[in-house]
Amino acid sequence: MEPLENLRILKVGDRKPIKIDFPHNELIGKCVKKEFLIKFNQKTINEHMFVKVNLVTDDGLIIGILDNDSYFDKELVVGIPITMKISEIEEIMEINHDRKKEC
Repeated sequence: MEPLENLRILKVGDRKPIKIDFPHNELIGKCVKKEFLIKFNQKTINEHMFVKVNLVTDDGLIIGILDNDSYFDKELVVGIPITMKISEIEEIMEINHDRKKEC
């Protein structure tokens, strides 16, 4: 996982989806936060994790990889492919490429 000092917050939606007011292809290479609904001990838990954006489709889908391991769901681990809607973005982080190229 990327050290916090290498990341810069671009937009925060206060745990609600945010409006993207720039070309969607500019999300490529950035980290976006997504809410995952996870079943744990017969409860549904909201866990918010980062996805590194590799591709944005014309129909508004983000294809990327998970950048953190889930605390509650052992199948959600760093590096697994994630497909999500642009409307699910809660936060956008930019990577400081002078330090490291991964999220």
